Amino acid sequence: CAEVEAVDASADMIAYAEKYHEHPRVFYDVLNAWHVEQDPVYDLIFSNATFQWLQPFDPLAIRLSQAMVDQGTLWFSVFGPQTFKELQQIIERGLGLQDYLPAARFLDKGSYLESLNALFDDVQVFEQTFSVKYTSLKQLFESIRHTGVRGGENKLFLTPGRFRRLEDLYLRRFGMISATYEMFFFIAREKK
Repeated sequence: CAEVEAVDASADMIAYAEKYHEHPRVFYDVLNAWHVEQDPVYDLIFSNATFQWLQPFDPLAIRLSQAMVDQGTLWFSVFGPQTFKELQQIIERGLGLQDYLPAARFLDKGSYLESLNALFDDVQVFEQTFSVKYTSLKQLFESIRHTGVRGGENKLFLTPGRFRRLEDLYLRRFGMISATYEMFFFIAREKK
């Protein structure tokens, strides 16, 4: 059986994983993806909804490819720039803040493909876009906070009146509180 090195930049996430997912062949480490082992030691590198926060992507992709053995594989998912497009529109209209949400600056599928095709022999991408309905703007914000997709440094401070105004705008514009999630899933096999 192979060994697994599980890394996360968050000490809290590593502590949680160690507590609830203990296994004799899984080793946990608080580590940023920028600091992975540079000798080719990994057969598989897997990441879920993280790389959109680690920009620029080109040097990260190079670093990860250098850490993989011959025929190594990189599997990852990222959120695309259409994520939360409805919320971004409402923030622009209601508060006048252009490209306020970090998702507006996420890379598109083509940018990832350009980087990966320069480094890997075989690159596959799957795309899924879906919409989730919420009962209120508050529920949408709570979902964003709990799923870890908010990221970024921008904090939105809203008075109760401004919050109601945004929710009213949302309902008038879209007829409901919903959010688009754009996901890209990549599988890339190493050039060696």
